[in-house]
Amino acid sequence: RTWTRERTDTDRNLNAVAWHRAGLGAMAVGDNGVVLYRHMPDAGESGKPAEAVWKTVDTGRFQTLRGVVDTDLFGWVFCGDGGTLFAMDANGEVKDLAPAGLPDLTSVSWAPETGVIAVGHQGIVVRVKGPNEVTSEQPIRKALRSVAAGSTSWAVGDDGEAVACSETCRRVHTGVRRNLN
Repeated sequence: RTWTRERTDTDRNLNAVAWHRAGLGAMAVGDNGVVLYRHMPDAGESGKPAEAVWKTVDTGRFQTLRGVVDTDLFGWVFCGDGGTLFAMDANGEVKDLAPAGLPDLTSVSWAPETGVIAVGHQGIVVRVKGPNEVTSEQPIRKALRSVAAGSTSWAVGDDGEAVACSETCRRVHTGVRRNLN
């Protein structure tokens, strides 16, 4: 019902946060590859939950991260600058999901029926349906800033651009010329 300030062990900018599907914690990501994990502690002997603490997770990555989502298939999935798209499982094992050379990625989402979808600069849309099922396309050329996965996935971006993705991705006219985030 109220917002409470919580301390972290970083002074880097944080760019995105995601909640664990089962409510077990949260992950936040930011500049210079910072990844923070917040575990939801159990109630102690007093019956009151212990204080939650944000802890830095070492992923071995240093690119600025701009998106994070929790998935059934891969665990946590992160996206960011330099086309960074990787997953980290419950054991802390990190695995790249997409090939090198992609434009900067700005947002990532996931749904059981579509898998992981990430979007970014130059209108890139990257979809990961399984460990070796990665596709990418560029239905527009302007940066896409945010994505929501679903039976039809939607992405929005610069100058009012919108993209709808089902089997393929296509530009959708919005009538808006402002940046959509």
